[in-house]
Amino acid sequence: MISLIKQSVKSKYRSSAVEISVADFTTLSAILEGEVSAFEHVASGGTDVVAPAVMRSMKIGVSRQPDGLSATVTLKHIKAGKHVNDVFAHKALFDADYKTTLAANRIRMVHQGVK
Repeated sequence: MISLIKQSVKSKYRSSAVEISVADFTTLSAILEGEVSAFEHVASGGTDVVAPAVMRSMKIGVSRQPDGLSATVTLKHIKAGKHVNDVFAHKALFDADYKTTLAANRIRMVHQGVK
């Protein structure tokens, strides 16, 4: 199983956390443009604690207008009781895209749910 695919196209970078077989990756990499690298998940670190019963995730789109920069961000563990407005209040903490360190000035919800 492969746990991460990294794709670079014309100096733009995208990564995806996926679980696929080597055969599936061979097929997928044949149709993806640019340089594609696969990374196998070998071990997990961190503190040995009980996982929360409910893990809430939030996917947001951040951008900087009128520069036309944008990116998506997935926050996988959100505290209970926290809402999208808690994230919106701190939009300037997010980079506007993957290539620059310019702060985002626009943010929108893409998905929020229980994982």
